[in-house]
Amino acid sequence: MIPRHATPRLLRLLQGFPIVTITGPRQSGKTTLVRNLLADKPYVSLEAPAQREFARSQPADFLLQFPQGAVIDEAQNAPELLSQMQGVVDASGVMGQFVLTGSQNLSLLASVTQSLAGRTALVELLPKALALVVAVLVVGSTDSLDLPDCSCLLDLFDSLRNCLVIESNRSIAVRCMV
Repeated sequence: MIPRHATPRLLRLLQGFPIVTITGPRQSGKTTLVRNLLADKPYVSLEAPAQREFARSQPADFLLQFPQGAVIDEAQNAPELLSQMQGVVDASGVMGQFVLTGSQNLSLLASVTQSLAGRTALVELLPKALALVVAVLVVGSTDSLDLPDCSCLLDLFDSLRNCLVIESNRSIAVRCMV
């Protein structure tokens, strides 16, 4: 696995929020990141038809399988889980109980922000190709960058006002608010 700049940030968020939601387009490394980083946490993919149907039709029973929490991959496939999850994390008070992943999708983000307001942190991962384009636009080339560790860019953009640093497989991207 390629080292990710999001790893320390994700670990920090898991200590301060009961749920962390990781979004991004397909093939951006969401599943690989959480499966490697949180290997001790139960994992379930809602791409599997039986798991998806169980989560949608019986969200309370589905969550009972994971009393200590879990990584729930492709959470956008069962938005019914989110309101049920709200009660579970409120009752337990445990930080880092659930990690949700999902494709960058407005319905997932809308469901998360409505149902889990104040209970989840959002992390966005970008695919490597997009981050490299941003690195070229900002730096002028990738020749001077050590792509596995772009701390030079990370430090630069962390210091800028109104900019959000977004990490990717081997580089970083920056989204500036206008």
